[in-house]
Amino acid sequence: MLVHTLESVGLTVSGASLPLGGPKHRALLHYLALRANTVVSVDELLAALWDGPPPRTARKMVQNVVSELRTGIAAQEWYAPEGARPRRLSQVVLLTHGPGYVLRVDPDEVDALAFDRLGHDGMALLEAGAEAEAPHTLRAALALWPHATPAHGPAARWPERRRLERLREQLVRHLAAGAGTVLLLSTESRRGLADAGTAFGHEMRLAEEIRAQIDHQQGTVCTEFGSLRVAVFPEDPTTARPGLERARAAADAVRATLSAERRTTVTALLMPDRVIHGGRRRVPAAVVDEGLAALAATAPGTTRVHTSAAPAETAA
Repeated sequence: MLVHTLESVGLTVSGASLPLGGPKHRALLHYLALRANTVVSVDELLAALWDGPPPRTARKMVQNVVSELRTGIAAQEWYAPEGARPRRLSQVVLLTHGPGYVLRVDPDEVDALAFDRLGHDGMALLEAGAEAEAPHTLRAALALWPHATPAHGPAARWPERRRLERLREQLVRHLAAGAGTVLLLSTESRRGLADAGTAFGHEMRLAEEIRAQIDHQQGTVCTEFGSLRVAVFPEDPTTARPGLERARAAADAVRATLSAERRTTVTALLMPDRVIHGGRRRVPAAVVDEGLAALAATAPGTTRVHTSAAPAETAA
């Protein structure tokens, strides 16, 4: 049996929907499913199911709704797979426990709980730098909730539901991947500097000039490590100029400025048509590793366009 709560509330067995009743039945199942395997008191249910003070008969109404839901769950026996002996399945059980009720269910049988687990697993993989695995896990989570369906009725104010909606927004942002050009810039000063303080100030000025040129071309600096800068120029539909053109213009401007005024050698590597994470303009680690290897093979002081599928183009 599957318990659905994300886009619509329901129970299915072998693809067939089980009878549930009216809005209160669905709301109660929804709330218990979000807190599956946890005892939920009647008082908590009253607060969750009614926006204002519940009616005097609310407790009796909850008892009746639970009883009718149990009847629906018991209907599992009528939906056994074709050819199998009809039997009552036991994936979902609604129990009375002390002062309240508990929905006993395998968490993976509740779409909201499976979504929550996969979403957090994917985010953890992303933070750990597992760029190949993370998108797959995030997409598996969003496959359970493909449309941004808002909750209706009392569920719209439940903290448990709002937390899931925020998680979905986060996943969508991180999967908003798009094509763009990645730019790696390596700088090397050709003149000695008197002391460490002067050298530090010099590097800070270099960094400011590089950031200014990249920003002017609508790029974003993602990484600055010593003499290396990594930036991205996304293919922006609001901009007529392609990302590669803007990245080359930034690299040329940096080379012209620093080579003339600072006697600094600037080596630039352009990597067009790379997938970047749109929400954070994040360059995948695998792309950076590929770029570093190609940058090491690039003649100092040049700008080179690197692609994996075609010979590289080199410009002095």
